[in-house]
Amino acid sequence: MIRFGTLGAAYITPAALIVRCNDDPRASVEIVTARDRSPAEAFAKQHGIPNVVDNYQEVIEDININAIYNPQPTADWPASRVEYLCQYH
Repeated sequence: MIRFGTLGAAYITPAALIVRCNDDPRASVEIVTARDRSPAEAFAKQHGIPNVVDNYQEVIEDININAIYNPQPTADWPASRVEYLCQYH
């Protein structure tokens, strides 16, 4: 099972990730964060995402997540953290 975390509640995320995960029993979106918690909570409720956290780091470090979706590649977090996640989790 591929368990995704998404680093933002961007407009592109439903079409690019959520719909595809909903269509595939081997994938799910498990956690979301955004710059502000309120939009992340609304996004999670609308799309059936069970977990909302307060910052990008919490998504990246969640041991239950084995894939990260970044809808905003210019976000202010280091790519090296995602590389670490891919190599060691």
